[in-house]
Amino acid sequence: MKDNNRGYGLHFSDKIENYEKALKIFNSMYMMAKRMVQKNEKYKDISFRIGLSNIDSNSAKICYNKNAKKGKPKKYIIGKEVGWHIHLYAFNIFDNKVMASSFVQELKEKNQNKWYKIDKSPNNDIKNALNYIKKQSIKCQDFGKYFNSQK
Repeated sequence: MKDNNRGYGLHFSDKIENYEKALKIFNSMYMMAKRMVQKNEKYKDISFRIGLSNIDSNSAKICYNKNAKKGKPKKYIIGKEVGWHIHLYAFNIFDNKVMASSFVQELKEKNQNKWYKIDKSPNNDIKNALNYIKKQSIKCQDFGKYFNSQK
C-alpha cells in the first residue's frame, strides 16, 4: 500500500502571552522557513502556510465588517479564545513526502524543538489543512510554488 502523506503540520508549543510577542515569533518563524526554502536546493519545491491564532479551531467563525467604504471588508474571527499559538503546514506539490518531512524536522530543530504535534496529511487533505489554518488565523502568510501558481 502506497503512503500518500505529502503534507506535514506543526503547532508551536510555547505559551505566548500577548499579541506583540506572538507576532514577533510568527514573523521570525516565517522568515526562517522562507530562507530555508530559498537557500536549500532540496526544499525548492516546498510550499508552506503559517498562521497566527488565539481562537479554538472548533468554535472559529470568519466574519466580515462590512461598511460603506470601498475595498475588501475587514476580516475578524470570533470563537472561544485560547492562548496565542502558531500553525505551520508544509507540503510538496510533487509526490516526494521525504522532502516535506525533512523540511519540517529541520525547522523544528532550528527552533530548539519548541514545536509539537507533527501531523501528517494525505494528498486530498492539503486544501483542508490550508483552509483549517486560514479559518482560525488572524494573520496568515503563504510561500512557495503552489501559491505562486494559484494567483
